[in-house]
Amino acid sequence: MVRTITRRRLLAGGAVVAAGVAASACGRLPAPGPAAVQKVTVLTGAGFQGREAPLLVARAQGWFRDEGLAMEVLPGKGSGENLKLLAAGQVDVATLDVNAAMIEASTSGGIRDFRLTSVLHQRNLGCSRRHSATA
Repeated sequence: MVRTITRRRLLAGGAVVAAGVAASACGRLPAPGPAAVQKVTVLTGAGFQGREAPLLVARAQGWFRDEGLAMEVLPGKGSGENLKLLAAGQVDVATLDVNAAMIEASTSGGIRDFRLTSVLHQRNLGCSRRHSATA
């Protein structure tokens, strides 16, 4: 299906673009000065694994530095230790196993002051492959 551009659509599109330009011109922010660099410490899961590669590549390419972040990526020691360091404020971000974090949060006196933000696993950790019997 081919859509033709009518005069009404052209004028409506032009009005939207003009309104956007006017709104952005009115809300101009002053030119940024030298920003303070914010230090961020990240713990990986257990040691370094392939899923942490993007963090290391981004740091090496200077992408964090360009955004005003001094990123330190440290090898983690598993969910239990990582969660203790996170709760103590010694690190800013920690890789945790979702199951281990939920078990910790559900125990009496367990650490609950954390937020899970994403899941990094490509496959469920509790899955198994079905193998066919071959003779």
